[in-house]
Amino acid sequence: MEINQKACPRPCARIYYWEQPDQSEAILVKSMEQSKLLNPTGRLIWNLCDGTHDHQDILESLKSHFKDMEENSLADHLDEFLDDLLEQGYLWISGSIT
Repeated sequence: MEINQKACPRPCARIYYWEQPDQSEAILVKSMEQSKLLNPTGRLIWNLCDGTHDHQDILESLKSHFKDMEENSLADHLDEFLDDLLEQGYLWISGSIT
């Protein structure tokens, strides 16, 4: 699925997000049977998925953190990550999807 750059991802209802300040990872919990461990990059992206940052905003933030990576590569990784969270029911998109 190609996500429109104006789309604003946000957490689905009843998703619990847990992070420890001294740890780089975080955990998303959807149910007792379904959770997802986020690495530091996933944690960064998740924190930007608040319904106010669109796809392009998130990509710009990734570009500032990963200056040595090509924008197309970052965009592909971002799309893959968002697609995964959408398919698993952790996120939904406000705005249009193309």
